[in-house]
Amino acid sequence: MEGLHETTYAAKWENGDVVRQCIVEGNQSVRVWSLYTGYPEHALLHALGRAVLAAVPPSQLTTYVGSHAVEQRTPHAKPINAIMPALEEIRNQGYAVDVGEWEIGLCCLAAPILPFDETLWGPMAISVPTHRFNPADYHTLSGPLQDKALDISRSMGYRSMSLAKASTRNP
Repeated sequence: MEGLHETTYAAKWENGDVVRQCIVEGNQSVRVWSLYTGYPEHALLHALGRAVLAAVPPSQLTTYVGSHAVEQRTPHAKPINAIMPALEEIRNQGYAVDVGEWEIGLCCLAAPILPFDETLWGPMAISVPTHRFNPADYHTLSGPLQDKALDISRSMGYRSMSLAKASTRNP
């Protein structure tokens, strides 16, 4: 992503699943070989997917969770009883984070993209290797990510000042 120089992804909520639409490598890129354009996401494990699941209507969330098991890809993968309460936190802060849950050594932050009607278009995300990620300093990555997602959302007619339900950031 511009300014952060990290690998950036965009995905879309299609037919009840999160599907990657594009991957743009940054000049500090980290290559995630298990992901590709068109990949139908394991949305419960990854920040990109959780940013979607936090924004879909409750009926769609229930359907998704009922038909997708949480895969234990790494020792850091959270169980469903930890993921579901985290979705409210994601709604409130306007971004999702996973630290080594999808792939060991990889961290990801994701923010929703919302058009004029405030329904979810999809999320965008950045991936960072854990050696460049300081969990105590999320805002250095989440702020620029949310700003870019908000810029894209506004270009699609979104009118709110923030993507978070209860944001304390200035636009």
